[in-house]
Amino acid sequence: MLFAGIQGGEDNFVATLPLRACAPGEVVIAEGTSNERIFWVADGEFAVWKGPINNPNGLQVAVLRKGECFGEMSVLQGTPASASLVARSPSTLRELDLPQLPEVGGVRAQVTHNLARTLVSRLSRTNEHLEQKHKSELATQRQLLESLMVVGRIIVTVSIYVFLLPVAAWLKPVLPSDSLISFGFIILLAGMTRTFQKKSSLAPEVFGLQTARSRHQIWQGMVWTLPWLALTLLAKYAWVVFHPDSARLFEPERALNSALGMNWGQWVLFLSIYSAFSFAQEYVRAVVQGALSYFYKNAGRPDRWRAPLIANIVFAILHVHLSPIFAAMAFVAGLLWAWIFQREQSFLAAATSHVLVGAWVVFVVGVPY
Repeated sequence: MLFAGIQGGEDNFVATLPLRACAPGEVVIAEGTSNERIFWVADGEFAVWKGPINNPNGLQVAVLRKGECFGEMSVLQGTPASASLVARSPSTLRELDLPQLPEVGGVRAQVTHNLARTLVSRLSRTNEHLEQKHKSELATQRQLLESLMVVGRIIVTVSIYVFLLPVAAWLKPVLPSDSLISFGFIILLAGMTRTFQKKSSLAPEVFGLQTARSRHQIWQGMVWTLPWLALTLLAKYAWVVFHPDSARLFEPERALNSALGMNWGQWVLFLSIYSAFSFAQEYVRAVVQGALSYFYKNAGRPDRWRAPLIANIVFAILHVHLSPIFAAMAFVAGLLWAWIFQREQSFLAAATSHVLVGAWVVFVVGVPY
């Protein structure tokens, strides 16, 4: 307390100080102006502002209440006020002129001593605040670095796939379906992505892996997908119109090797595997897109398109072995799933849409790639 230890009674001494009433919003003292008085809060609340008052460019650094004081630093050091004091509500102040305090009874010495203790206490709290802020910023920086490391490791893994594309080209003629190549690499990439994600300290929610309201997430994925299923059917119809001798509206056999004929058992098996692996592909996207979104958000940069675009490029690259045209189609379709993930912040919603679109386009309508 500012007046603690004063002989003759603290209350009696305080009552002798000039009383000043302040209306809400009143600026008692402005930052940078000269000040020779110490203001002691008798009632109400006062805000301490650095920079413009009530402005995004300013900063409210403290709220003073009854028994707290302001202005002691400028008085003791003989410098201008380092901040502004503004009434937040109908309030009252006691104004103290330090040089006019009586020396008799040690009043001035005691108040000066209390002021010094107040300054030391404030500096200690400021140091603690700065230390906590530093630790928080350091933790954020570490998580930003981890988010980039997760993405970097996945991209390195995808790069290995690109180098192995000649092997994929050699295997295509001897395999019953091109999809087997995709399945094998997806297993590898999803497993490594799982390892990268678990080793990071980022929460599962960053990657849209929350389990709450799973039914709602699935429903949202379906709602955003249905119009696109109609559009793909319309696009296939237009293709059939211009290529009547080489395509039909529904060609489920295109998902298999046509040289072997239509095998419904194999078709069901491949459809089931594809549906399962759609979730694996969207898991990879969720980790890449979620980590990048986290980085951009906490780095203070907008993320309307950067994270979805990069994640979708990674997704499209995984289909290059099928054909450049199919990879381009995967990129276009992937924009829908990237948008759904960004909007819903849900891996499950994006994966549901992926299964519906992929099953419809590849295993029912048939893509002439």
